[in-house]
Amino acid sequence: MTEAGEAEATDYLSFYRTAQGRAIAEAEAALLDGLLRHGSETLSIGCGPAIVEQKLLERRPDLAITGLDASMAMLRHAPQTMPVVQGQAEALPFPDASFDAIMYITSLEFIAGYTKALDEARRVLRPYGRLVALMLNPATAYFRERYHRADSYVQRHIEHPEHDKLMAAVAGRFTMLQDGYRLGVDADGTYESIDPEEAVLHMLEAIKHG
Repeated sequence: MTEAGEAEATDYLSFYRTAQGRAIAEAEAALLDGLLRHGSETLSIGCGPAIVEQKLLERRPDLAITGLDASMAMLRHAPQTMPVVQGQAEALPFPDASFDAIMYITSLEFIAGYTKALDEARRVLRPYGRLVALMLNPATAYFRERYHRADSYVQRHIEHPEHDKLMAAVAGRFTMLQDGYRLGVDADGTYESIDPEEAVLHMLEAIKHG
């Protein structure tokens, strides 16, 4: 583990210790709660320290969530009650048809080899399995503020700030169910919003047929 990796993980966690970070994690967990079927075996790709996943499990103890991330520094901070695996999204270390659902919680846009990653996601999903991607909406002031900060994690690591290619790649491999916007954020916390210029999350939901 590098010093830089541990420092980055610590900085990442510090956001979720703020009131705004806690509110966003709760809101994302609530959104995912409504999308996942009872008892789903779920893989969260790019889970980092699995903050949102932990909140989701508090709501949905029926779910079996496995987290995967390339960074061991991030995974060291994941809850010990949730299984995690170090690995690459482009080469998932799981057999075919292992999961009922796959989540990318603000992670798909950070994966350079997104087409290979989506091929792998399709491979490890069972027939009629769900794919859900929550992506940072680049049209918002929230995104721009984080992207242009001097210490910006987003600017350092994001590979696809525009989503057209990501959406086309998902649609080419899965049947799209939803493509929309969710969750407003302000200084006081979070609120409901589906405005594409205001909602901080761009949400894709798709299903694997065949």
